[in-house]
Amino acid sequence: MGPPDETGHAFVVLRGDETVGVVLLRAEGDVARVVLDYVTPRFRDFSPGEFVWRRSNVLRDDGFTRVVTPPQMVGAYYDRLGFRPEGGSWVLDL
Repeated sequence: MGPPDETGHAFVVLRGDETVGVVLLRAEGDVARVVLDYVTPRFRDFSPGEFVWRRSNVLRDDGFTRVVTPPQMVGAYYDRLGFRPEGGSWVLDL
């Protein structure tokens, strides 16, 4: 991965003082493309991504209108968080 720039967004999700997840996004206009959505095994049922995708307004505040995962994203819990399948990817309208 190259140096950070304005097109990338990174989120570290904490529970107390423990890191439980990491989300990396690449901006393409008003679309946030998921590069990495990782949750540690101990917190897979905690759904740390829920904070990034549903509870936080940070993506909308940054001007995004959609989030799109790579095709055939593994561990698709996205349907529980409001994403819909579209062309092999999961899409969330913000």
